[in-house]
Amino acid sequence: MTLSYALVLELGAAILAFLAAIVVLSSIRVIKEDESGLVIKRFGQPLPSGRIIALDGEAGYQARLLSPGWHFGLWRWQYKVERVPMVVIQPGEIALVVAADGETIPSERVLARAVACNDYQDAEGFLGNHGERGRQRSVLTAGTYRINPALFEVVTPATAKAYDMAPAQLHVYQMPPDRVGCARARGRRTTGRPRHRESSAECRATGARR
Repeated sequence: MTLSYALVLELGAAILAFLAAIVVLSSIRVIKEDESGLVIKRFGQPLPSGRIIALDGEAGYQARLLSPGWHFGLWRWQYKVERVPMVVIQPGEIALVVAADGETIPSERVLARAVACNDYQDAEGFLGNHGERGRQRSVLTAGTYRINPALFEVVTPATAKAYDMAPAQLHVYQMPPDRVGCARARGRRTTGRPRHRESSAECRATGARR
């Protein structure tokens, strides 16, 4: 009788340990070296009106991505994790970034102001530093980036036409050593007649060398 009771206790302990292991394992998410984890919280406090990215644990897309490695405590009944590839910008190309969340761009500008966000890899920093939604002023150059796709869309030459852009607009301009170039800024809306007299004269002077 005593032996049987001890076996029952051992069996019960083994079952509890097995169930506990299943629960713990169900919370583990493994992210590979060439990807990031986009976390979606299934329920929680609602996001503030007009926002789509969670900064304080609200339900929905979370700002912070999971880095490569093992992550614990992400219970499947509470969190969904989508593995997203790293963003790769090829040599000789640049990429336009479009933010889906943030503050509104003032009416006198067409591009969002630049804020510190580690080349758009820090979504929390972007929103915390009052980044603006829409087309960003700062572009991405050749390299590999971990960017939250719920917040940022990266426009490359391959996807330029979807934004009414020519793929050539997202290639690095090569200037021959015997020439100079003149660039005209288009990042600000103007009212009335634009004032470009001084810069236009400079363009004509440099353009005469072509």
